[in-house]
Amino acid sequence: MQLIVTIMKKRIMIVLFFFMLTGYILFFPVVLQKELVFIPSWAVEIAAGAPGSSEIMGPKIPFKLDDRLGYFSRSGELGLTAEIDYEAVVSDNYFINYSSLSQNLVLQNSSGEILGNIVTEGLPFLLNGRSFIISPDRLTVTEHEEGKILWSVTPGSMITSIDCNSSETLIGLMNGKVFLYNRAGEKLFSFFSTDSRYSIVYACALSDDGRYMAVVTGLYPQQLICFESRNELITVILRKDLDVPFRRNLYLDYSSDGKLLYLEAPEGLDVINSTGIPKESIRFNGIVTASELGGVSELSYLHVVNEGNSILRIFRPDVGPIAEFQLPSGGLYFNPDERCVYLGWNGIIVRYDLIEG
Repeated sequence: MQLIVTIMKKRIMIVLFFFMLTGYILFFPVVLQKELVFIPSWAVEIAAGAPGSSEIMGPKIPFKLDDRLGYFSRSGELGLTAEIDYEAVVSDNYFINYSSLSQNLVLQNSSGEILGNIVTEGLPFLLNGRSFIISPDRLTVTEHEEGKILWSVTPGSMITSIDCNSSETLIGLMNGKVFLYNRAGEKLFSFFSTDSRYSIVYACALSDDGRYMAVVTGLYPQQLICFESRNELITVILRKDLDVPFRRNLYLDYSSDGKLLYLEAPEGLDVINSTGIPKESIRFNGIVTASELGGVSELSYLHVVNEGNSILRIFRPDVGPIAEFQLPSGGLYFNPDERCVYLGWNGIIVRYDLIEG
């Protein structure tokens, strides 16, 4: 009887959460050829004890939420789940679940089978589909692929910022230097600005096609410097003093098509096109903690946190805001997919489908 009551309570909580989440969605009318509507499709519980299977049909979608990691299908079937020991990285094909004292990183596939081990005291992280390990002193970064070391570099100062695309890695350092490396760890480009009283790189960004890159560097003044790569020659195309300097890492990223650069500003994000011309800014209070920036005519997502408030903003650069999700505070899972978005917190993941009405 107790088991039946417990199961019924969980089902009731999922239903209540499902409809409560729907109530959080605030739609902003946008003049489009068709109306865009987000429709809840399903909800799945991922808490400890939730039923799941290591073998689910179709592509496996990874998640990391609160103290759980695992996989689910696009239809809402729950796959392998596990409790996070201390921290974890989870990709489409494998995950690493490690403790605070780990000197050996164990790679497991999405079914839980061990793929390999990496002996290191460093911290693993994922960036644009690639797997890296940074040393505890932040002096060395290493790329690996399913446990095999591809390359490693110690650029000579503490690493303060890093970005990559499928073939290159851009690294900014405490001493103000910037280096660009290929997938073999060979240095392709270096840069150092002497325009500021203090030299340090606060952010760097690299477009997916490798044509553009940008850095925020220095203090007094603090500058945004943008580069273009053409005919194997990298040149500066924009050098701009920032009106309000930051003394911490700040948000800097390109859209997926490389046509727009998003730069953190005191009240939101400044938007600059690839030639350095300012576009209309995005205004909000808070810090961007997660994002998915589509092309100029594609959906983009920003998760913004401010004094305990958690907001997911959905927009298209060519038309403006589409929708805004006011979310409860706490851990968030956020994963845009083709024509849908997965949102999760408090042990439940919900899929929302994008419908054109």
